[in-house]
Amino acid sequence: MKIIRTDRCYWIISIDDKIVQLSRYRYRIDLGVVENVENILKIIEDVFMWRRTFLDVRGLINGTNLFVLLDAIYPESTIELFDNLYRKQFSTSHMNFKDFFFHVFSFTYETRYNKFPLAKKLNSIIPTVCCKIAPTNPNPKRKYNYTRPKPVIPRTVQNEAFTVTYISTVGNIANFTVNTSTLEICLSGKPYMRNPAEVMDAIISIQDALKTNDRTKLESIVEHIGSITVISIMQICYPSLAIDYFVNVCDCIVRRREPIYPQSVLRHYFKQAPYRGPARAFFYEILSILEEKTPYWYNKLVEGNQQEILSSKSSWILFYFINISSLAYYKVSFIGAETLQTEIRYYLYNRSTISGKNIDTHFIYLAAYNINICIDIFYNCLDIYVESIRSLTKVDVQLLRSYFLQNTNYNYKTINMCLSSLHYFYKFITGIDSSNPSSAFYKIQFSHRLANPTVPLSQQAKDAILRNLFTLPAVAQIGIKISCCTGLRSGSFNELMTSSLIHRDDKYILRVFLKKTCKYRIKNNLPVFNDYRIPKELGIEIEQFIADTQDLRNTLKKPYLLVYQPASRRADTKFLPVVLDGDALYYYLSKLLRGANLYTPKGTPETASLRSIRAEIGRTLFASGKNANEVSSFLGNSPMVAQTHYDNYRPIDDAKMYDKLWQETVEKGIAAHTKQKLLPQTVMYGTCNSQKECPGKDCRKCPSLIKCKEGDCTN
Repeated sequence: MKIIRTDRCYWIISIDDKIVQLSRYRYRIDLGVVENVENILKIIEDVFMWRRTFLDVRGLINGTNLFVLLDAIYPESTIELFDNLYRKQFSTSHMNFKDFFFHVFSFTYETRYNKFPLAKKLNSIIPTVCCKIAPTNPNPKRKYNYTRPKPVIPRTVQNEAFTVTYISTVGNIANFTVNTSTLEICLSGKPYMRNPAEVMDAIISIQDALKTNDRTKLESIVEHIGSITVISIMQICYPSLAIDYFVNVCDCIVRRREPIYPQSVLRHYFKQAPYRGPARAFFYEILSILEEKTPYWYNKLVEGNQQEILSSKSSWILFYFINISSLAYYKVSFIGAETLQTEIRYYLYNRSTISGKNIDTHFIYLAAYNINICIDIFYNCLDIYVESIRSLTKVDVQLLRSYFLQNTNYNYKTINMCLSSLHYFYKFITGIDSSNPSSAFYKIQFSHRLANPTVPLSQQAKDAILRNLFTLPAVAQIGIKISCCTGLRSGSFNELMTSSLIHRDDKYILRVFLKKTCKYRIKNNLPVFNDYRIPKELGIEIEQFIADTQDLRNTLKKPYLLVYQPASRRADTKFLPVVLDGDALYYYLSKLLRGANLYTPKGTPETASLRSIRAEIGRTLFASGKNANEVSSFLGNSPMVAQTHYDNYRPIDDAKMYDKLWQETVEKGIAAHTKQKLLPQTVMYGTCNSQKECPGKDCRKCPSLIKCKEGDCTN
C-alpha cells in the first residue's frame, strides 16, 4: 500500500498495484495515512466474515469511497455476500435492487455507480436469484420469469426491553405497538418498514447512535427510515437519551466556537417537524429545552473570547451581545508574515484588555480590519514586503497614503481610519512616537475630520412613514413616536425602563439617560438625565403597552420599557424577549420606505434611522428660532456640535472631503519635504547656478554652471 498523492479533493492510493481515487468529501478520518486505510480494510474483511456490518464502515468513510474500495479490492467477496443476503431476504419478501442495496451497504445507490463493473454484477443477482428460486411457466411478455412469493411476516418481534407488534396497514400508514405505545410509520418509499423486524432493528440502531453520539450513524438511520419515524421511536423508547444527545450536540458546537441556533440543530437531522401527535409534541419539547439552555451557551461563547485572543490562530471568532438576549460574532483574520501576524495579535490583545473589564470586541474587529487593508495594499499593490511592523519606513507610509488617495475607492473617513490604525499599531509595537524623527510617521499629515451633517429625509419619506406607521408592530410604533418626540440616540434608547415614564397630574414626562455623554457630564457637574414632555395620548399608549407586555418583562433582570418577541419566533418559545434598539428601528423605518419605493438622487433606496430623526428635530428647532445652546440642551450634546450638524441643511459632498484630505496630507507632505531652491553663489571665476550643495573648491568639474565675471562662459 502506498499513498501516491493528496490534494484538496482526493487521495490517490495504490493498493496491491491497483490505483484508487478516494474523495475527501465529508471525511471523518484521514485516508492519506496508510495506517487508517489498513484499519478500514480490516473492518471490511470482518464484514465478509460476518463479524460486523457495512454500517460500521459507513461511520468512518462515505458511501462512494466504500464502493470504490469494494470494486477495486473485494469484488468477488462482495458479490458472494450480496447474493447470500438476497437469497435470505427473498425467502421472506421481495425487495427491489436500490432498497436492498441500501439495506446491505447503508448508503443510497446512485446512477454514477453504474460505471463500476461491480454495480453491473450486483444488478444481475436479483433477477437470477428470483428466477432460480421461484420459476413459473414461461411468459415472453414478462421481464423476469418468476412469481413473487407471498411475504411471510412475523407479527411480533421482541427483545429484553421492547416488544414490537404489527397491527395493520391503512393506506400507506403501517400501525405498530411498541410495548404499550402506538407507532405509526409512513410507508411511502419504504415498504420494507411494514416488517416489525425492521422496526426492531431501527430501535436498536437508534439506541446505539444516541449512546455513542454517532452523528453519521444517526443521519444514515434518518435517511433509511425517515425523520418522522426516528422522532417517534425516540419519543417512545429513548426520550431522555435523545434530549441528552441533542444537548451534547449543542455543547460540541459551542466548544468549536460556532454560533448556536437550536432550531437549525434539529432541522439538520429532521428536515421538518412531525405534523401531529406525540412525536410533534416531543420535537418541540426538545426544542424548548435547547432554547432554555441557549443563554448559558451564549455566556460560554462570550467567556471563550478571553481564551480565543490568547491563541495563535490565523483567525479569531469573537462573540458579543447586540442586546440582552441576542448574540452576534466577528470573524477576525490575520494576513502577512508570521512575525507581523504575531505582532498584530499582541497589539489587539493588549489594547482590547487595557480597561481590565470586558474585551472590546468592536475595537479588535475594526482595528484588524483597517490594518489588514493597509497590509493588503503593501503586499499586493505596492509590492512592499513588510515582515515586521518595525521594518516600516517613512517612504512606505507615504506611498501607502498616496495609493489610498489616487488608486482606491475608499471614502475619506476609511482612509483616515486605516492610516490612524496603522499608526497606533506601529507606535505600540516600536514605542516610537510620531514626534521622533526616526518614526515612520514623522511629520506625516493626517486630515482633520470635517463636520458632515446627516442627509435630510425627503418630504416623500416623511409622508410614507406617517402614512404607513400603523402597519408596524405596536412596539415599533411606540419606539418611532418616542424618537420623534425626544430625538434619542441609539445608546439611550436601550436604557429606557418602565420607571422612565413619569405621570404627574395630567402631564407625561419621559426621563432619558444620556449614556454617550454621561462621563463628561458627571465630570463637569451636569445632569445625566433629560426630561422630555410627551403628548398625553402617547403616555397613555405607553402605559397600556407596559401592562400588555409585563409577562415578557418578568423574565428579564431589568424592567426594560420596549420589550417584545420577534414575529419570527413561535408563540411558546423559551427564548428571552428582545429589547427594541436603534438597529431594529432602522429596520422598521427602512421597511416602510422600501414599501413606498423611494430612492435617493443617486439611485439607492432611501433609508431612515434614529440619527435621521434626531437631525430632523435639530433642524426644526433651529428653523423655529432656537439658538445653539437651546438645541444642545434639548438633544444632549454640545452647542458646537449642534451648530455644525443641525444648522446646516446640506451635507458636504465627497469631492470636497477628498480635496481637503489631499490638501492637508499629500500637498503639505510634498511641501514639507521639498528642498528650497538655492540662490546663485559667488565663486572664484564668477557666479555658480548649481542647485547642488558643494564646497566650491574645484569649479572646473562643472564649467557649464559657471557664469564668468565678464559674461563669457566658453573659456
